[in-house]
Amino acid sequence: MIWIGLAIVVVTFYLIYKNYEARLVLALSGLVMAFIGQVVVGTNGGVSAAVDAFVKQLVNGGLVPTIVTVMGRTDAPEIEQRTTI
Repeated sequence: MIWIGLAIVVVTFYLIYKNYEARLVLALSGLVMAFIGQVVVGTNGGVSAAVDAFVKQLVNGGLVPTIVTVMGRTDAPEIEQRTTI
């Protein structure tokens, strides 16, 4: 499993380096990892559990600068202030 995850990360970096849409590449990589977790490992929650975990962590203040950077937003301080709980 570690090798599959590492391969997905390497392919993700390569596609972003080749100027593919970063948001699309990151979203698809996450969905592929969630799908592999559901099919190969046989987790009970499936893809919806992975999406729920992502949304739960999205409100974490430490992730906001990273997400904003990937999205290419220039008004990062305003977004960070609005999302801080």
